[in-house]
Amino acid sequence: MMNSKDAFDDSEIVRRLNQRDNAAFTLVYEQYSPLLTVHAIKMTNNNAFVKDLVQDTFSSLLEKMGNLNPEISVGGYLYITLRRKIMNMDKRDELRANYIDSLQDYLDGKNYEADGQLLYKEFRELIDKEIARLPRAMRKAFEMSRKEYLSHQEIAEATGTSEETVKRQISYSIKTLRARLIRHFYLLIMLLLLIVNKIIHKI
Repeated sequence: MMNSKDAFDDSEIVRRLNQRDNAAFTLVYEQYSPLLTVHAIKMTNNNAFVKDLVQDTFSSLLEKMGNLNPEISVGGYLYITLRRKIMNMDKRDELRANYIDSLQDYLDGKNYEADGQLLYKEFRELIDKEIARLPRAMRKAFEMSRKEYLSHQEIAEATGTSEETVKRQISYSIKTLRARLIRHFYLLIMLLLLIVNKIIHKI
């Protein structure tokens, strides 16, 4: 497991994180991001989603700022969070494989009407699901920005947080959504290829 450097005082860092100190969060990110990346690569043997996993891990820490147990080890917390996310990813991969199998069965007996509309509808549903998976504070800031078209200052006033915190939450939301949707993009490409393949065989 990851150990803090001598100069890295866990109790002081946690205290600052609970005060929503952006500099403390940056310090944690700079120290542990490389270590988490190495661990994720070793645990998954797959570099494709490592950045996504690490991003999700720090997003969880960001959401917990203000409510962290003062006795925790920062490195231990991050490592356990990363491990859980990898386990969840493995479950999603299994579900995705089952989905693709059932999709092939569906295509074997289905007419191809308005495929473009179906693909768009499915992609919109995937986006909505991924937004719903964001940590609560991040999701709220993101939706107020993108759906209600509020400025960072207006969101900060409405949520009782600083404008800098709002900017950070929205930035992390966008990065997290982009990384997660890449996986679903490949799934949709697979769906499109299956449809095209079926049409070709009917010609």
